Amino acid sequence: MKTIYLAQAFSYEVKKGKATKKLLNEQPIQYASADQAISRARRMAETKAGAIAIAQQYDEATGEAGDYEVLWQDGILPQGLGEE
Repeated sequence: MKTIYLAQAFSYEVKKGKATKKLLNEQPIQYASADQAISRARRMAETKAGAIAIAQQYDEATGEAGDYEVLWQDGILPQGLGEE
């Protein structure tokens, strides 16, 4: 298993120029280290509804993603993601 580091932001859907209550997942970005993922997630959180940095186990042979560990989080996240 290999560990990958991801940062992901979440934003509110905008309709007719107004933000709704629907939370949208933005594209996660992979980084080489935990520090890089945390740093990027912190910057994302400044302008987005929420952001998270995680370390996730990944099996290169099968392509399966395993368990993840929350490294940092802030703001509004989808229910069940992150630490309460």
